[in-house]
Amino acid sequence: MKLLVLLLVLFQAQQQNVLTADQVLAWRTYYGLPLDKDVSEALKVLGEPDIKNKATRQWNPSSRTGYRMVTAELGYSPTQGRNTVLRITIYPHPSDVLNVTEFLHQPEMFIFESGHDNKIGSLLAVETKDRQMKFLFLCATGHDPQFQSVTIKSIKSPDADPL
Repeated sequence: MKLLVLLLVLFQAQQQNVLTADQVLAWRTYYGLPLDKDVSEALKVLGEPDIKNKATRQWNPSSRTGYRMVTAELGYSPTQGRNTVLRITIYPHPSDVLNVTEFLHQPEMFIFESGHDNKIGSLLAVETKDRQMKFLFLCATGHDPQFQSVTIKSIKSPDADPL
């Protein structure tokens, strides 16, 4: 019986993709390529979107998205025009695990903000000091904070949303 429990624990550990804060911060270099550019740049990086409307594009998990769902929010930019990518949000693969304590090793690099949303409940936002990346964790009693998403924002365009 003990052997079965040990094998189950090992199997579950292999199924998780444990990420470090540095690994997720590095997503800016790939997922952030289309920022402040025409939406056609996002197509070059991520391929054709699975869902598109006037203000957003969505890519379902695929090899080009790192097997993560990705959305791009479009808006107006004085330099690029109407279809400028202002924000990219990456939703982690179900096996991706990012422990919020990763950010506590260098707290001076981040802005921490807690809040509550009627739809999703308690949350913790961890934002880089340059305000280009925001990590969202869902919080509840009974489990550790769960990594929900990371948003990479344009530094040229204002951010109207608080979270």
